[in-house]
Amino acid sequence: MTIMSSKILGLDQVTAGMTLAQDVLDASGNCLMVSGVVLTKKQLDSLSKRGINSLAIEFEQELSAEEIAALRNTCITQFEHRFRHVQDDVEMQQLKNILMAYRLESLE
Repeated sequence: MTIMSSKILGLDQVTAGMTLAQDVLDASGNCLMVSGVVLTKKQLDSLSKRGINSLAIEFEQELSAEEIAALRNTCITQFEHRFRHVQDDVEMQQLKNILMAYRLESLE
């Protein structure tokens, strides 16, 4: 199974064609670029001129069977924790089961 992950890279390690994993903000908090943008050389040069020295970049990560099992267990534990106060509410338990099934489906 392959998932999308992100890694912070120095601007000198980023090349055109890579995809932003997070919005790029300047020192004042203004958004310079939104996540999901496929970077061009011109954009990288512009970011360098604005003093941006690192970016969060998307990459694919292959997971082992053990890692997938651990993610599934973490997901189940988180759902159980989030819905712990509504054990007696049938509708909330149905909602939990639907959401958990949807989330676990993406980990198959």
